[in-house]
Amino acid sequence: MIFKWKRDDPVQVTSDLHLQKFSLQQFTTDYCDSHTSTGVYSCLRVDFRFRRLFSHYLTQVYIPSTMMVIIAWLSFWIDSKKLTARMIVSLITLLVLALLATALNATLPPVSYTTAIDVWTGMCVTFVFLALVICVFASYVSSSENTASQNTAEQNSIADEPVGVPETKSTLKTNKYKNVFQRFLELKLSKKIDVIARIAYPLFFFLFNIIYWSSNSSMSDE
Repeated sequence: MIFKWKRDDPVQVTSDLHLQKFSLQQFTTDYCDSHTSTGVYSCLRVDFRFRRLFSHYLTQVYIPSTMMVIIAWLSFWIDSKKLTARMIVSLITLLVLALLATALNATLPPVSYTTAIDVWTGMCVTFVFLALVICVFASYVSSSENTASQNTAEQNSIADEPVGVPETKSTLKTNKYKNVFQRFLELKLSKKIDVIARIAYPLFFFLFNIIYWSSNSSMSDE
């Protein structure tokens, strides 16, 4: 028995086909005859190409994970001395992202390669974890600075207090118009870490988004 595809409309697909997470893009027909020692066995093959519906993953994955990254970024605006508050914010966002990634992997079929959504969830978890590490490091530096300043104050307490010099109008004007870079250099190390993290953290996440979406759009066009 030999199987052959019809020339016209070999595969009929119902018009009301609806899948929850996918849309049928196209299908192709081919032959897959098997050649063995006992003869040739006829075989027909049809390949279906599906595309994931982006709206489902936008609301279930991309928006929630982006919100978690933003919440982790807000921890840099909390005073570095309040380590407990910073740790709570960072740990909660990290746990939520881990649970989100676990629930997502449970709904997807297991594959042997890295998917685009794996890259997204992995990078979001990495950003939140880095926020946690930076917060702990900044709090440690802040506590070290406080200890050092207390020791310095005790050593200087035996010396005579210097006579304060009143600031003139020119001095006040100079202090008022100090540029941002000079003010940044005058900050303590813990404050510098927070300021750099507040700026660099969203910039790197924005750069990751540009690379991620541009590469995925080019792959989808192919």
